[in-house]
Amino acid sequence: MISIIICSRNITLFDKLKESINNTVGVVEYEIIKLDNLTIKESITKVYNRGIDIAKYEFLLFVHEDVVFHTPNWGVVLANIFNQDSNIGLVGIAGSKYKSRYPSAFWHTKIDELFIHILQHYNSRKPQVQKLGFKENNLEQVVAIDGVFLALRKNTNVKFNEEIKGFHCYDLGISIDVIENKYEIVVTDQILIEHFSIGNTNLDFVKGVINFHRLYKNKLPKYLNNKKPSLEKVALKRFLEVCLENKFIPYNLWFSYLIKCPFNRLNFNLMKLALFKLKNI
Repeated sequence: MISIIICSRNITLFDKLKESINNTVGVVEYEIIKLDNLTIKESITKVYNRGIDIAKYEFLLFVHEDVVFHTPNWGVVLANIFNQDSNIGLVGIAGSKYKSRYPSAFWHTKIDELFIHILQHYNSRKPQVQKLGFKENNLEQVVAIDGVFLALRKNTNVKFNEEIKGFHCYDLGISIDVIENKYEIVVTDQILIEHFSIGNTNLDFVKGVINFHRLYKNKLPKYLNNKKPSLEKVALKRFLEVCLENKFIPYNLWFSYLIKCPFNRLNFNLMKLALFKLKNI
């Protein structure tokens, strides 16, 4: 019923995850597919597509190697979500109701657009359960989910876009492609996993996001109700802040923000960085 596909680069982490799965998945048919990416070092889209090709079950779960499961019988919960609605093509535990047309991560939006349920570890503080958005319902529709836990219905006939290189934005890509194939995406708070690392928004991340938007610009924005210009500004600002942290200036995006918000301090900080770069040419 569930093929659990893992891109593996650390045998210790894999063994811990495998034990966690076996102890918690519940009374459901499943297989664990370990795809060793330590020596080959392919992009995650290629690795995951190899997993799709060899998976024998209908529900495909792609999960990061550095997690463990805390919810008993979570496999039954996941199968029930898919079985109760054939329109559901993708299931996650973190996602957003709005994805901007501007380069940005799914979390680069206002907090009331987010749904997250995860036990997260941090670099400088104690791990804690991060829970956002879930109030009355255990299941919420979104337009993009995070790749830490990403479950796909196989008969959507959607695969990971191999034009997305490296290890960033593969989750955004498959989210958009699932929607384009007329399936829904949901997130649930009924499955709790513990994630031992925090995401790295380094220069590779920045360039990955820009490349993703080059590929998908004609399919964005994605939203459930109405397009919200205020969220476009938020996404643009949040991404430019990440660019600034990495001392990288995407000038076309900066000029767009300068027009929208000319007096925001972010423009001053980007100007300082631009002048610094000019002086050091």
